Amino acid sequence: MMNIGVRGHDFNHVDTPEELGAKIKATGIKNIQFALPISFPDVLSAGENMNPGMGSFFRRTFQKADIEIAILSCYINMIHPDEAERENVLDKFGRYLQVAKSFGATMVATETGCVDADIHYTEENFTEEAFEKVVASVSRLVEIAEKVGVTVAIEGGMNHPIYSPQKVRELLDRIQSPNLKIILDVTNFLRADTHQLQRDIIDESFVLFGSELVAIHLKDFVVEDGQVKPVAIGTGNMDFAYLLEKVKQTKPYLYLMMEETKEADVPAALQYLEKLYQSQE
Repeated sequence: MMNIGVRGHDFNHVDTPEELGAKIKATGIKNIQFALPISFPDVLSAGENMNPGMGSFFRRTFQKADIEIAILSCYINMIHPDEAERENVLDKFGRYLQVAKSFGATMVATETGCVDADIHYTEENFTEEAFEKVVASVSRLVEIAEKVGVTVAIEGGMNHPIYSPQKVRELLDRIQSPNLKIILDVTNFLRADTHQLQRDIIDESFVLFGSELVAIHLKDFVVEDGQVKPVAIGTGNMDFAYLLEKVKQTKPYLYLMMEETKEADVPAALQYLEKLYQSQE
């Protein structure tokens, strides 16, 4: 059985958590990756605003719809070139860690950022200096996570210093903590000229850090104008059959979170994934 989830902000035209819960419940999905400031931008969600009462409110509201906040999102540029801003976002993430349990979440997720203020592809991210900055920032966050008993979930990708499965493994080796885990998004490691190597990326990822996986982002893609572009699940080139077989063999019930599949496309995506999964039985 697959343990599917969605990003809350892929569901549109909702004004309240109750509406969001109802819409997700109607799909049959029971897990959400929750990015509070994106789903509900009118709710104060800076680090200093986070508190256990807020977490309890959202947890109870979603529980009424039989939905769990599987992953609390706090995507930051943890190596922001402005030291004051870097300090600000690291403090914010630390505060999200401190209240994660009140939301019912066991982990807080982020990517590792960019050497520039705006996150984009640059080979400057691939330097050892950039990697060492990531190690310093993640170490700080993991120290808080260890104290409060939650997990820092890191997502790698080509636009970040953790740009390959090997770099993910290197980060895990440098920060040896049970409170540091990994979210895999295969598409994040693909370029237009390497997208046909996705099975190699999947195999390598499961060998190098399969035991540390806490979630996989399910994201489909096409290659257009020399770029890998996300599309709704089931309409692109992602080898979901191979990926789901890998999960089935090694990580039963792993959180599988749909990404870049909007509300209108969720039913078809679910049907597509379920058909693939059942064909493997």
